[in-house]
Amino acid sequence: MSQKVEDLTLIKFLGKGAFGEVYLSQKTNSNKYFATKKIDRKIADRPKLQKYLINEISILKTLNHPNIVRLEEVKKNDAFYYIVMEYINGGGLSDCLKKYMDKYGKAFSEEIVQHLMRQILDALAYIHDKKIIHRDLKLDNIMVNFDSQADKDNLNMMKAKIKIIDFGCSILLTEQDLASTIVGSPINMDPIILEQNHNKLMDNNITYDTKVDIW
Repeated sequence: MSQKVEDLTLIKFLGKGAFGEVYLSQKTNSNKYFATKKIDRKIADRPKLQKYLINEISILKTLNHPNIVRLEEVKKNDAFYYIVMEYINGGGLSDCLKKYMDKYGKAFSEEIVQHLMRQILDALAYIHDKKIIHRDLKLDNIMVNFDSQADKDNLNMMKAKIKIIDFGCSILLTEQDLASTIVGSPINMDPIILEQNHNKLMDNNITYDTKVDIW
């Protein structure tokens, strides 16, 4: 059953994240689709969580790159926030790899990996030039878009366009050009951060810069 939010209709449930549900959506009198993250305000308005929502929105508003998800707008009512973003039709890179291996019986070729990595690094160079660290870069936060249904069906990865998502853990570096808080997924963290944490050097002794995204 569809849901209406002003001029936006939530058509189909796509998936669930840590803080909300994602829906395929469409605006009135438009044939363009969007991905809308629906977030319960009872959860999002908690002080510790609200800062991540505000942070993600504020950072996405500053970004304009073909390999980074585009923020369309933000809506809200008494019960929910609605974060409207461009729709990415190919799913996460991890799922694409699994489907590719099932379909073709092999992993991505070196040529495909080069094609995908070039786009990922272009996006990272862009945000790092703006002094932004993503801090939770992993396969689930690297999505894939295809321009045609045929390319999507055939998993034509040489025609795939990378889209980096989820900037909730990101940080804009200040004048000291270093970050010190530990956020993100431990399994994907730079070992230097984990080592410093293990050694209990927590009080302003853990410092890092944009290089942690490269790991």
